[in-house]
Formats: sequence, C-alpha cells, structure tokens
Amino acid sequence: MGNPIVLLYGRAQYELSEWKYTTQLRIKTGTAEKRQGVRTVDKLLVEFGNRIPPLLLNVTDTKVKRIKFEMRLINKSYEQLPTFQSGGDVILLFEQNKKLYVDKALLAVHSRYMASMLHDAAPNAMIDMCFFGRDDFLELLYQIYNTKRPISANLFALSRAAISYRANVILARITKFISNLDMDLISKFQLAIQLELDHTLIELVYDAEQRGIWRDLIEQGFEPKSLGTEIYHRIICPAIIKARQYRLGISPYSSHLQFNFYIPQDPYTVPLLVLGQTLYVNKGILSLYNINILENLQGGYFLRITSKLAAFCANAGITVIDLVLKMLQHMYPSQVVVPGPYIRPMMLLAEEHGMKRLLNSLCEMLVLEPTLSPTRMLENFELASRYHHLNLLNANLLRIEGSFKRKVDEMVTLEGFDELPDKIQQQILERQYSGWALNDQRLANVPTTDMERIISLISGGLKPNPYEDDPNLMTFQGMKSVEAFGSVEEINIIDT
Repeated sequence: MGNPIVLLYGRAQYELSEWKYTTQLRIKTGTAEKRQGVRTVDKLLVEFGNRIPPLLLNVTDTKVKRIKFEMRLINKSYEQLPTFQSGGDVILLFEQNKKLYVDKALLAVHSRYMASMLHDAAPNAMIDMCFFGRDDFLELLYQIYNTKRPISANLFALSRAAISYRANVILARITKFISNLDMDLISKFQLAIQLELDHTLIELVYDAEQRGIWRDLIEQGFEPKSLGTEIYHRIICPAIIKARQYRLGISPYSSHLQFNFYIPQDPYTVPLLVLGQTLYVNKGILSLYNINILENLQGGYFLRITSKLAAFCANAGITVIDLVLKMLQHMYPSQVVVPGPYIRPMMLLAEEHGMKRLLNSLCEMLVLEPTLSPTRMLENFELASRYHHLNLLNANLLRIEGSFKRKVDEMVTLEGFDELPDKIQQQILERQYSGWALNDQRLANVPTTDMERIISLISGGLKPNPYEDDPNLMTFQGMKSVEAFGSVEEINIIDT
C-alpha cells in the first residue's frame, strides 16, 4: 500500500468566477498523541486558484496522524463573472431564444464591424445573432468587459468570436498572448493556423525575420511550406518581404490599440470638458467604470478638478489634462500602464468621481511598485487604510518581513505612523518582530511552482528528483572535475 496523499485546494461558492489567492503556508505534523503537539515541517509561499493545480502532499511517515495548515493571506483576487442577463442598452438574441444584455458603445469601441452593425440600434433593440454560438460570444464579452477571465480559458471559442465579429482589439490581445507563450516558434505558427488567425501568423513571421530567427529556423531544416502551400505564398512570403523593408522594431501594420479622444464617434461618445478642452469619451467605458460626472447645460459632461488635485499635479510636474488622458488610455481597451508619477494624483481623481474599479486597479499597481524609502512605505499604508485595499496592505506587510525589514525601525519613528489605525500599527509591529519570513526569505519571495511536496513527522519539502540518486547518471561532481581541471582557486581567468 502506497503512502497517503493529501490534496490541498480551494473552491469558490459561485462556479462562474475567477479567483486566485496567494498565501504564506506553514505545514505542521504530529502523532496521534495530542499532548506532544505538532512540529513545522514545511514552509512556502503558494497560490491557490480555480486554474491552479492542488498542492499535493505525500505523507512518507506512518506515524503522522495529524496535519495542521497555517495560512496568512498575501494577495486575493476574486471576481464573479457577469451573466449579462440584465443592464445594457441592446439585447443580443441567440438560438433557443437565449438573450444577452450588452452595452452597444462598449462593443463598438472593440470592433468597427459591431460599431457599424449597432449604429442605428434603438435603446433596448433586439439584435438577431442568427446561428452564431452564444457560448463563443460570451468568451468575447468576458474580454470586452475586461473581466479577470484569462484569454487561455477557451482560446478557440474566443478566437472564433473575435474573427467573426472583427473584434480587432481582442485579436491584438490574442496575438500578444500567443507571442508570449512558452513554446517554440514553429508551434506558435501552427497554433495561429489552427485558430485561423492570419494576422497573428503574419506578425509572428514578421518579427522572426526582423530578429534573425527565421534564418536560423531555415538553417535548422525547417520547411515553411510544411505549414501549407497556400499559407506560404499568401501569408509567409509577403510578411518576410515586408520585414526586410523596415528597420528592426518598426511595424507597418496598423495598431488597433490607439484611440483619439479629440474626434467624436457618434452615437458612441459624449463630450467631456476638462479645463476648457473637450475630449470625446466612449459611453460604454464611462459606464464600465461607474464614473460619476456632472452634466452641463450643453449636454456635455465635466470632471471636478479640486484645488487639492491641481496642487498635487503641480507638485508632480504634470498637467491635469495629461493626467486625464493617461487615465482614459488606461481605461480604454489599450489598457496602458499608468506611469508612476501619475498614479497617486489619479487616485485622487478616481476617488472624487466614485471610480472604484479604477481605484482598485491603481492600488494593484502600487502593490507592484518597489518601495524605496520609509516615507513612501508609510504613504502606502495610509493609502491602503484610506481605500480599504487589503492587497496593498498585505503586500507592504510582507515587505516588512523581506526587502524592507532593515528600514522598518525608521518608518515607525515617522510622525505619520501614529496616525495609522491601531490595527494596522499592531500588524506592522507583529510582522517586524515575529513575521514568518524573517528567518526564511522564501516566504517573502515569489510563490512556489513545486506543487508536489513530501512531509514526515520531522521534516518536509520538495519531492526528491528520482534521477539525483541514480548512480548510472553522471554529473559534474561524479566526473571528478577537481582532479581533471583543478580547484576553482587554481583556474586562471584570462581576459580576451
């Protein structure tokens, strides 16, 4: 009989959701005798989620009768996916009378084809989607509505919908996703062909030629016609010719991720007045971010620019109009990352207009921002408290145990520290003096990818590699490298 196996995983109450939790985990084991207590045998930083395999524990000691798990939450990501059974301003009708309620302006900004199709649709109009699959279109909507559902969740369904409705913005994201996959280039070519993503294949070949990778593939024996004679002549050859006409890094292909906020797109945009300038913003984007803006007598809208925000921008050396443009570029499908100096003033702007979605996104950016000074660390704790952002709070508590632990003493002496809520002060001091990662930096580093572990009554850790103890497999140590080449101290390093 084999060793007992314990699987540790989570499950969401609502099936249609995307979630991922990052935790510090301590695993303790003990015998059946409760008076003996339990002992810590393994410690790790680990992720649990609906797309992450369970943590597998192989119990190698028959004396282990109790296992205790201790967790500290580091990061929480949870989203209940929309069902599209209410809201919106048009209704999409599929087979068997199935309906999806959507915002036509939001669809329009992702696809010129859908913008044309919905241009004259009246409020609450019923749009017959003919025989197109509802489930495929749902995958497209999850991306259009910027949910946490990954592109990889159902790549084939998403590609079918994006191609059918010419959602070029989403197709550009799919291309980027495939380009970044951890697989060889030929496999990426084949995947693009399977998905019928011609433009993705064009960009992959174009980039390979510009970087010299295409020539290497040919020298290694790759036969491009193996991808299909028609594909070779229609897609591959023109892409290579085009790549040789432009400098490295220059793309002749049009980008679908650039938006002009100075040109109206009726009926999908509304005028937004900012300090005398007029910007035209997609109605669906405003609705998605729940922006609370004031309407003026001319039918336009204007943002409230407070004196505090204006002063903040001036101190940061940025203009208010530039701040608003950076905000829109981030909110739009281009999803441009907000530059560091813009994050904090943009948080004030988002707070003033009730934009909780944007506030959350900006706080998540601060989670990833390096904390270089005690003053900036204290400011992050203040923001986490002000906006009740648990991930920002936990990220900085973790830094106290890791990269920031030598500067905590200076931070707690700053004047603003005593103004933090008592609970946060206690958490900071607790992490400073008894944090789990103080003596084991793995608990303050990156989550483990080794999801198979072994535990016994006195120890635990990674599952051993079966090849490490195989005497038939030679290693550098087994080859007696010291006898062959001498010690490291004896090796002469010659600069050439």
